[in-house]
Amino acid sequence: MREDFLIGCFRAAAAPGYNGFFSRPRAVTVKPIPLFRVFMSPREQLLPALERVLYSGQISEGAEVESFEREFGEFIGNPQVLSFYSGTAALHAALILAGVKRGDEVISTAMTAEPTNLAILHAGATPVWADVERRNGNIDPDSVAERITSATRAIVAVHYGGIPVAIARLREVAERRGIPVIEDAAHALGARYGNVPLGTHSEYVMFSFQAIKHLTRSTAACSPCAGRRMSRAGRRVRWFGMDRKALRTEVDVREVGYKYHMNNVNAVIGSVQLGHIAPVLARHVANGKYFDRALGGIPGSSFSHGTRRRNLPIGSTPCLPKIAMRSRGAWTSTA
Repeated sequence: MREDFLIGCFRAAAAPGYNGFFSRPRAVTVKPIPLFRVFMSPREQLLPALERVLYSGQISEGAEVESFEREFGEFIGNPQVLSFYSGTAALHAALILAGVKRGDEVISTAMTAEPTNLAILHAGATPVWADVERRNGNIDPDSVAERITSATRAIVAVHYGGIPVAIARLREVAERRGIPVIEDAAHALGARYGNVPLGTHSEYVMFSFQAIKHLTRSTAACSPCAGRRMSRAGRRVRWFGMDRKALRTEVDVREVGYKYHMNNVNAVIGSVQLGHIAPVLARHVANGKYFDRALGGIPGSSFSHGTRRRNLPIGSTPCLPKIAMRSRGAWTSTA
């Protein structure tokens, strides 16, 4: 009986003019939503700057990198800025500078992209995940305090979706035990905490310029450091453990280093892009407000904007690149 039924269905589908469930669907024009469309500076500004660098005779690390570091430091209010090839490299370098070694533990969060915790593994340490706060998905300082052991060497805090972590509470926990804090601010360029730009609160902060970030230039990152001594040490870590400005006959390699430096091509793209960062961030804020309005009435959903709205001064200081949405206990982020 079942075989007869199936044979009948296929015969009907093969009949001329049949318009049933086996028929070819009608063509529908769908306009795709560009989830990862990024801003790129106007050709008349970017291409001449790129051409100048490409034919300058020096496309590796040089004056353009130093210029971008200075400009970015002015933007975030911290002159001790180091540029790196990628955000993962910057996090790895920060862990090294923080003294993390093989066998140590680093308290981190699972609410992040994979590179945050892979960098901890690169340093030879073990990630220990703390819980997150329900209202925004950020690492919970109280949970961090519970997970600190004698093997803890650093705390990595991700500003999830661009919403700042409760830095004051986290630093209180860290300073009580003398543990450095490394902020992963890959989502949070332009965000402020306590009306102070991110990049000035902790020992190390990583900002990413990867292909889909707010300030994009293919790949690269900057990591502000707390103090000149760490800045000098960081320059050695990113260049094979050497002082790059020393004479070759005077090079003394006393530590393991890596080829983590930024190049002039990425740097000049970053400098041009930085000139447009205010309207770019403002557009992200506008997109976030749109999602607030459009999705705010969905039953069972709520939206997070940090601990207090004053930490996210939308308007004069664009800072909310993503909206974190909780629906039935599951966290997602919407660009």
